[in-house]
Amino acid sequence: MDAESSTRRNSPSNPTGSVYTPEEMRAIIYISRFESADVASEQLDAMATAIGSGSSGYGHHMQTEIGGLTVHSVFGHGAVHYFYTRGTDLTWLAAPPMLARAALAQLLEAEIDQIPQLGAPPVEA
Repeated sequence: MDAESSTRRNSPSNPTGSVYTPEEMRAIIYISRFESADVASEQLDAMATAIGSGSSGYGHHMQTEIGGLTVHSVFGHGAVHYFYTRGTDLTWLAAPPMLARAALAQLLEAEIDQIPQLGAPPVEA
């Protein structure tokens, strides 16, 4: 497979994003849709490896299970960042620390106590 075909295969189709304000309470959601769940998972693994190693100003990588989903979290650039896949969608959420857990809980339709604090072990249900 040539580089162009590989790039095309691994590129999301119709990426979307949303921004909610006011600025000090801004959560940014970016969703990339891939051709298959396997490709989305490959991209998630690649992100977790690159970002989890502390690249590009991110640190404190943590991986946890929430509602059957593997959710990665990192801290960087003044925000908590969560990323995970659900089917063919790879979702990235960035939010200020005071809003992050509540935003992820709402996005996943989970109870806030299911969302661990960054750097803290998950709460057993």
